[in-house]
Amino acid sequence: MVDEEFPFLLITGRTLYQFNAGTMTMRTANAELRATDLLDISVEDAKRLQLHNGEKVRVHSRYGEASLPFRITPAQRPGDLFTTFHTAEVFLNRVTSPFRDRYVKSPEYKVTAVQIERHQLFGRKMTMSAQQMQHSKYGFGKTVELPYEEAVERVRVALQKEGFGVLCEIDIKEKMKEKLNVDFRNYVILGACNPPLAYKSLQQEIGIGLLLPCNVIVYETDEAGKSVVAAIDAKTMLSVVGGKDVTLDAVANEVNQKLERVVAQL
Repeated sequence: MVDEEFPFLLITGRTLYQFNAGTMTMRTANAELRATDLLDISVEDAKRLQLHNGEKVRVHSRYGEASLPFRITPAQRPGDLFTTFHTAEVFLNRVTSPFRDRYVKSPEYKVTAVQIERHQLFGRKMTMSAQQMQHSKYGFGKTVELPYEEAVERVRVALQKEGFGVLCEIDIKEKMKEKLNVDFRNYVILGACNPPLAYKSLQQEIGIGLLLPCNVIVYETDEAGKSVVAAIDAKTMLSVVGGKDVTLDAVANEVNQKLERVVAQL
């Protein structure tokens, strides 16, 4: 089950403090004992990955990803991870397998091959250098040393090179002023579409138009002369379809590769 890409075995289960999703027990003082899901990781793995208590990690599998705090414990074996699935904000079951037992239709939640990495956010509170790609739960991007207007134009050119057209454009600053009479930073959402890949997806799942197009955002940072460029993670977006569709999975991988190249070349 584990391999080079997903070398850890994630096991999910309940704890003494909560029952199932915590529908009842989260309303009690139990929530103070364990306020959120925690990922248990071995001392050896934490040392190898240079992780420290108090940080968060991004856990991702073939099916999805989640971010949550962790704790280092000698009770955990190297290569194995354990966490609960009680906290809605973490929504750990996005990571686990969507497949079901053929007889009783019970979800295959308990054991999943995963990869983990230190959680990083792109944007205003960046901790990495401006030229490094960073991932969130729903996308990837980086801060570029370009003024906003130049960044937007370079994104358009990069999208075109990768076969994307911009179907729609939303100027957030303009709309916030128009609708709410509030000032906002320069911020644009570009709805990007690659026609061959969109066509292939629609042939496979006609309702997938609800998830299209693929959004790319550009906005100015608090630091003069710098902007953030980010794109939707197509695999995460398509994970809501459920099941394991080889065609859609291949399309999502190709879209991500193209969008990553768009961001990387800026």
